[in-house]
Amino acid sequence: MYYHVSIGSNIRPEKNIGSAVAELTLRMGSITLFPRVVTAAVDMIEVNDFINTAAIFESSLSPSQVKAILNEIERDLGRDRDDPLCSVKNRCCDIDIFQVLDTPQPKSFLASDESYVKAVFTSNRYAAIHCDHFDLSDGSSTVNLQTTTGNKLVIN
Repeated sequence: MYYHVSIGSNIRPEKNIGSAVAELTLRMGSITLFPRVVTAAVDMIEVNDFINTAAIFESSLSPSQVKAILNEIERDLGRDRDDPLCSVKNRCCDIDIFQVLDTPQPKSFLASDESYVKAVFTSNRYAAIHCDHFDLSDGSSTVNLQTTTGNKLVIN
């Protein structure tokens, strides 16, 4: 199954998005990461701008298992999911499963009702992030932090 996820942060987003991407890659293997864009906060009581991105990765885990891993990454980066206002406050990290499909379908993100998800594919307000020991600028990226040998196919 291919998991299509959205990733966002508006607390130290350049660092926290990078940390989320690095951790997601370590746990899931290779991911396809789309451009990082600056977006305005939507329906929040705190209004720091976000950096948002989207990613696709393959996993044989169930959606509930993947969601548990995503929630753990959020908590590790400082998100307090027990706070009853956590959905409307600034956040270190927010990772949501958008779709689970049999094939990777990047254009499916454009069907989202969420403006910040569509913005990843339509905005020109790009943001650089720091991921592990390197910087990622404004383009799509394939990220694989695993050090095993073997062939990798990158399709953009």
